[in-house]
Amino acid sequence: MNEFFSIALRDPFHVGAFAPSSRYVLRRVLRAVPSPARRVIELGAGDGALTRALLARADLTALSAVEPNERLVSSLRQISDPRLTVHQND
Repeated sequence: MNEFFSIALRDPFHVGAFAPSSRYVLRRVLRAVPSPARRVIELGAGDGALTRALLARADLTALSAVEPNERLVSSLRQISDPRLTVHQND
């Protein structure tokens, strides 16, 4: 979480949130994703909180995470899961 704030303060025009997603927000988003959800595209994956939560779902076969911030992309690429593809894009 500290990395998220550090990046947000340094590069506020490439971070679309003031704080990482809370557990409450994650639960709400996960409930909104239909089941089964085979493939998901996550736009603005940020620090990967939702990415990790989505990957915890057994029914998910592929997740494409899109993030414009280079440092956050680097963090996302450290998530070791063969279902995850990370894209850097503005």
